[in-house]
Amino acid sequence: MTRDALLALNTAELDSNQATQSMIGIMQQWGYEASELITVIDKINMTADRNALSSQDLVDGLLRSGGAAKVAKMSFDETVGAITAMREATGRTGKEVGNALNSIISYTQRAGSLNIFESMGIKAFTDETKTEMMPVLDIWKQLSDRFSEAEAMGESATKAFMESATNAGFLSEELAIATDTVDEYKLAMEATTEAAQEFSDVEKRDAAQASAGVHRRNYFIALMENMGKALEVTT
Repeated sequence: MTRDALLALNTAELDSNQATQSMIGIMQQWGYEASELITVIDKINMTADRNALSSQDLVDGLLRSGGAAKVAKMSFDETVGAITAMREATGRTGKEVGNALNSIISYTQRAGSLNIFESMGIKAFTDETKTEMMPVLDIWKQLSDRFSEAEAMGESATKAFMESATNAGFLSEELAIATDTVDEYKLAMEATTEAAQEFSDVEKRDAAQASAGVHRRNYFIALMENMGKALEVTT
C-alpha cells in the first residue's frame, strides 16, 4: 500500500494525506483489500483525466458518500460516475457534491419518498410485498426518465415533477444544510422576501422557493439531467 500510495502521489495528483489516509478510508468503505488499491487509484486517475474534475474532487466526494452508496447497493464505479456527473454539472467542490449525493441517497430511501415514487409510477421495490428496495441507482434512472418526459411535455409537467421532488424531500432546507448551502438558502430567502413586498402571500411563497431553491435544486436536477453522463463514466 505504501508503494501504491507513492504511485498515487506521482500520477493521480493526490497529496500525501489523500494518497494515504483518504485512500485507506475509501478502501475501508468498500471493503477492498490492499491488493485492490492500485485498481482504485487507476480508476480515480483515469476518471479525473477524462472529465472536468480533479482526483481530489473524487476522493473528497467518495469519502463523504461511499458508505451510504454501498448500503444503497451502488457499486464503486457507479458512485464515481454519479459524483463526476454532478461535479461537472454544478461546478461545486467534490466535498459539496459528496455531501449532496449522501443526502440524496438518504432521501431516496425514506419510506415517505418511496411512497411518492410509487404514486408517480416509479418502481421502488423488487417484490410485491415491498420488503426489498430496488438499488437506488435504478430508482434514479426511472426518475431521470420521468424528468426528461416532463421537460418534453412542457412547463406544467415539469412543475408537477418538481413538486413531487419537493414532497420527497430533495428540495428541502435540510438538504441545503446537508450540502453546506444553508447560508445561501437564508440569503436567498431574505433577498426574495424583501423584493416581494407587493406580492400576495402565495406569490411570496412561490418567489422565495424559486430563488432559495436554486442551490438545492442544482444538485438534484444535475443528477436527473446528467444520468447518461454518470452511466457513461461508470462504464
